[in-house]
Amino acid sequence: MLGVPEERRIDLTLHSFRRITRVVVAPEGADELRVAFYQRGGVKGDLPATLEIADVSLTPEPQAMAPQSEPLELDPDGPREMREQITVGDLTVNIDRRPVAGPVLAVAAEIAVADASGRDRAIDLGLAVSMPDGPVTWHDDVRAARLAEGNAIYANTVSADETGELPMGVYPFGCVTTPDDGLAMGVPPDMPCVSHTEYDAGARELRLVWHLGLSPATDPPSEARLHAIIFHFDPAWGFRAALDAYQRLHPRAFAVRTCFGEPMRTMPNAYYQTPREDVAEAFHYGVMQHGLLWHEPAAQKAYDFQRRTGLMLALYTLPWADEPGSSSSDGAPPSYERALAERDDRLERRGLYGDAQRAAIHCALTETNGDVCVSQQMVASWRPDSWTARLPLNCDPEIPDGRGQTYLRWIATAFELADRFEGRLHSVQMDNFFAEGYFNDYTRERFALADFPLSYSPNTFEPGVPVFTTYVEYLRELQAWLAAERPDSIMSANCVAEGPASFGFPFLGLLPFECTEPRFNWGDAEFSYRRAMAGQRPVAAVDCFAFREDPTQAEVVGHAAHFMDVCLLHGFYPFLAKFLARAGQPDLGADLHARYWPIFDALNEAGWEPVTLARCEDPEIAIERFGPRDGGPMFLTIRNTGETDREAAIPLAPEALSAIASAHANALLTGESPSMTDGVLRLSMPAQTTRVVRFE
Repeated sequence: MLGVPEERRIDLTLHSFRRITRVVVAPEGADELRVAFYQRGGVKGDLPATLEIADVSLTPEPQAMAPQSEPLELDPDGPREMREQITVGDLTVNIDRRPVAGPVLAVAAEIAVADASGRDRAIDLGLAVSMPDGPVTWHDDVRAARLAEGNAIYANTVSADETGELPMGVYPFGCVTTPDDGLAMGVPPDMPCVSHTEYDAGARELRLVWHLGLSPATDPPSEARLHAIIFHFDPAWGFRAALDAYQRLHPRAFAVRTCFGEPMRTMPNAYYQTPREDVAEAFHYGVMQHGLLWHEPAAQKAYDFQRRTGLMLALYTLPWADEPGSSSSDGAPPSYERALAERDDRLERRGLYGDAQRAAIHCALTETNGDVCVSQQMVASWRPDSWTARLPLNCDPEIPDGRGQTYLRWIATAFELADRFEGRLHSVQMDNFFAEGYFNDYTRERFALADFPLSYSPNTFEPGVPVFTTYVEYLRELQAWLAAERPDSIMSANCVAEGPASFGFPFLGLLPFECTEPRFNWGDAEFSYRRAMAGQRPVAAVDCFAFREDPTQAEVVGHAAHFMDVCLLHGFYPFLAKFLARAGQPDLGADLHARYWPIFDALNEAGWEPVTLARCEDPEIAIERFGPRDGGPMFLTIRNTGETDREAAIPLAPEALSAIASAHANALLTGESPSMTDGVLRLSMPAQTTRVVRFE
């Protein structure tokens, strides 16, 4: 027998549809494997579920190769150019290292990998830097850090593959600090790949690891080019200083690109002054959002509405997934075969809908066994009367008549109609941004179209195209078209994903995301990730909370105020239209908007900065900084995350004191003037409350 009998629980998210992964270690002399499956519980409430076993396969673990090169030693007198070649069997790795000019002490490395075996390969390739003796701290994000101890390996990762464990960094870089220095390693934001940064405490190495697929079917065959950035930062500010350095090294990826201006600022008033029957269909995510703007009747109606209200208008798109629906939600979800049959049935639809379905079929992902990839079967809130299948798509715009090409044609048509009806299309809005990016496409004919490195299946070690890299190819094409044809418009997206989405954020001008306290995209780690990757661009948090029973007016107002207060720490524009509509009291947010919205405008005008230049020894006190920009004011947003009231003493760094004209501080929400003596700000902080302090 292989292994030991052991129960493996499968959460009924249906993301694991048709794929279960388990690592089994064979005892010496074993020649037989027995697998048992059983089911407990249903899918949704009392609905029955079906456990379907298609096949069981065994794949040997790949060969491990010992390091063939000494870890990099960064020159304390500054980086030097270096070229090195490593050969392991049929594999050749060339490393070119060069210094990066600018205020950040950094080294850029380009790594060319070539395989002469003529076969498919799965390779983990690591670039390591040795750390000096002494304590080392690994930083997960702006507020979480861990002292590296023992032989443990420290990382902050998600799985880049929904079907198994393939680590990928939540952030595109990782960092450690010593008492005297900070060191970070990562990949550029415009070079998407499956990689992660880790610190090996036993080996005392900071490593950047790529999970790389090589295939003779790529162009050029069996080759890949990788890019790395290694840089120093001020250890006193930990991850924040590393993030600041990363943004300075890649300024275009974090530049402000907003076209909203007055429509954004007047949005709440326009919303609350608009007849409810008009808003019900058109208002979402804080903007008018319409998916049919390539149809003349829909476009005319939308632009008439826009002229009456002055609201922003976004073209709704969903390029990454195909979502065929079935006729009923009763019983178990449709089988794999039925999901594909329902997809194909939609080919009979006329016009654009039929075009969309044909495009989706042209670029559907295939799994390692050749099946079409079905990521999910669900009863969705937007389609509660039927089952919906979700099929991830390859968005590479080079796929003939694929989803990428089709959407680019539709977008051009939508802008032409905006001109005809004298409207303004502010944004191309993308729903479920990168949410289906945790898959590979194993369709071999598409390997040659890939502009970025392949990865591999953690189950079979077969090369595949990381589908999120095709999203980047699509966004790159759309960005170039907008820059040439519609420079006053931007891209925005509803983003719930992390990790792969880091490579999509640089294309966006506005980053809205849905969240629901306390379950969905809620918490400091999630909020900090979006704040960090947005840089100084505006972020909008959409409250999707729904009360279980009919709420009172006090409950609705209380929750809305709490949501706004949480968003205030990060400067996220809080959008409550969806929540208030679900609560059945859509007009209750007007007073809150009137009170809070000018503050959110002021914070975004000043611009978020990673390094706070202020800190509090109390771990329950969270701080963010906005500004100063172009000689304007500086703001600190300060939140008591604890359950008890406390007094906060917050020393400001000399750089902060020199950046403001005087030490006068004003708390915007309360109108009080906090104590400010000897460079220390003192505030009374009620539990679960945010204060905004403006420095003149």
